[in-house]
Amino acid sequence: MTIGQFLPSNSMFKLSADRAAGRIDEAKAREYVYRQRKRYVSKVKQSLYVESNAHLYGVLDLLSDIFPSCRIIYVIRDPRTWIRSALNTPEYVLYSPIDFRLFKASVRAIDFEDDPYYYRWEQMNKFEKYCWYYNKVNSFALFLMTGKTNFKIFRFEDLFQASDRVSEFKDMLDFATDFENRQYHYHLKAKMIEKKVHSRSKKGKLPHWSEWEPKLAQTIMEHCSGWFHEYGYGTEEQWLMKLKGYSVTHI
Repeated sequence: MTIGQFLPSNSMFKLSADRAAGRIDEAKAREYVYRQRKRYVSKVKQSLYVESNAHLYGVLDLLSDIFPSCRIIYVIRDPRTWIRSALNTPEYVLYSPIDFRLFKASVRAIDFEDDPYYYRWEQMNKFEKYCWYYNKVNSFALFLMTGKTNFKIFRFEDLFQASDRVSEFKDMLDFATDFENRQYHYHLKAKMIEKKVHSRSKKGKLPHWSEWEPKLAQTIMEHCSGWFHEYGYGTEEQWLMKLKGYSVTHI
C-alpha cells in the first residue's frame, strides 16, 4: 500500500503507465495483471464481479485473456469538467509534489521522445499537463480496444445529466450483464443516479469553464480538440466565443 504502489507488479496505475510508455512488454504486463487480480477474484463467491477502476487504462486489452467473459465499459467525460474535477480534488496526486518523477508512476510527455510536447513538458503548468494527460491516456486506451466486441463507450453526461439518463444507464447495464452463456438480471434504482458522490462542482480553485479566460480554453483545445469533435463537446456559443480567432495546431 506504500512503496508497492510504485511497482508495476503491485499497482495497476504504475503498470498502465509503464505499458503506455513502453517500459514493460505485453507478456510481463499480462503476468502482472493476472497476479494482481486472478487470486483475488478467485475468492469471490458471487458469479459476477464488477470493478470500477480508471487505473486499468493501459491493460484493458489484456483483461479478456485472463477473464474471457469480461465486459469492458469506458466512460468518456467532457475534458473541461474532468480537468476541473481533477484539479479541484486535493487527494488527486497526478503531477503533485508527491508524484515523484523518480518512480515514474504517471505518464508524462518526456516518456515519449516523439511526443510534440517532449521539449515543452517542464515549462507546462499543471492545467496544461492535465490536458495532455487526458488526451494521452484516453487515446492509448481506445487504441488498445479498437475492434473489440466486449468493449463499449458511454458518455458521462448521457449517464448522469441527460434527460433520458435512466434509459442510457439501462443500455449500459444491459451490455454489462449480457454474456454469451448467461444474462444476469438486475434492478435499476433510478433515484441513485441523482445522488452525487465526491462532487467537486462547487469547490476548488478552478471555476466552471464559463468563467475561464480564453487562454485556458485555447490550451485545452490544443490538446483535446479531437475529443470535443468526436463526442460533441464544446458546442456552446459562449465556449466558441472564447476560441474566436484561434486555430488548433496540435490534435
